[in-house]
Amino acid sequence: MNSWTLHGRSLWDYFMGDTAAPMVLHSDLGEHDKLAVAGWFRDLTGPSDRAAVELARGRVLDAGAGTGLHTLALQKRGLSVCAIDFVPEAVAIMRRRGVRDASRSSTWIPTRWRRTPRPSGWACEVMRQYGNGGYLARLTRLSS
Repeated sequence: MNSWTLHGRSLWDYFMGDTAAPMVLHSDLGEHDKLAVAGWFRDLTGPSDRAAVELARGRVLDAGAGTGLHTLALQKRGLSVCAIDFVPEAVAIMRRRGVRDASRSSTWIPTRWRRTPRPSGWACEVMRQYGNGGYLARLTRLSS
């Protein structure tokens, strides 16, 4: 069983009412972190969350949408949003929460980008499928 399967099960269990158990992350360095699964179901209160929703225009692709936090907020603003994630439980949760266009993607989206003058291969594919004139934005939690 891979880590994404466990991630999906954690999300699903929380969504179905088991809100007590934390998600425990194990790194290759032997470090362990406990995360509250509630973070995937939080309100959009952080400045980066609010900015992402407020700055979005036109059609939006929410890649790695998780439980649909940003997608739902964007839909409330009246935007057309396509939400994708490669964790099947996340897609099922999004649909149950009211995300209108939630799909499973078989493409893994890289979590760390480097600044480059040209978009990476997956970004080029996204732009090809979703049209010109749009914006490609990525939220990243920065640690101190």
